[in-house]
Amino acid sequence: MDNRRVGVLAGVVSVLGLAIQHVPSVILDRWISGGFDGAMPMVGTAGQTVVVYNLVTESVGPLVTLLLALGLGYYVSRRLDMGHEYRRFGRAVAVSSLVSMVGVWAVLLYGVQSTPLDVSGVLVSLAVFVRIVVTVSLVVTVGAFAGAALAHFRTNEETPTRPIDTGTGGPSMGTQKSTTDDADAQSATE
Repeated sequence: MDNRRVGVLAGVVSVLGLAIQHVPSVILDRWISGGFDGAMPMVGTAGQTVVVYNLVTESVGPLVTLLLALGLGYYVSRRLDMGHEYRRFGRAVAVSSLVSMVGVWAVLLYGVQSTPLDVSGVLVSLAVFVRIVVTVSLVVTVGAFAGAALAHFRTNEETPTRPIDTGTGGPSMGTQKSTTDDADAQSATE
């Protein structure tokens, strides 16, 4: 699997994560304005209903984004030798996620909203950008690594081939195979 494909998948997961986290709040705002009378069930008063829906969307959005990222990492890790390719994988996911969020931010900033170019407008725009990067891009990057780790470090199975520590007197370019128990014992002695 090449960097371009990993990058496209990371960008798609990032855009989906952003949509999952922010589209429900837009719908909720329109519902509050009176555009969706009777469209969603009420939970107590109108204020209580807004609080409940807001809390649910703020909780579910990052969770679904993280699950998508875990799935991405697991999927890609099953197709790559993560022991040797993790830096390339991490770079592709981080850069693609960040680039896709910059693109969405630019479209939202200049295409949808008319933000003034004064100091407060620039500060608000930068705050929105930082929020998008932290809530989506960072979650996708960390989640993809976690998914890759889930696929790479399986328990009760043989671990992938890994280099022998040259300090133990073994061949400098050799490799060894070990079970997870052997790997744990070897890690404890190092």
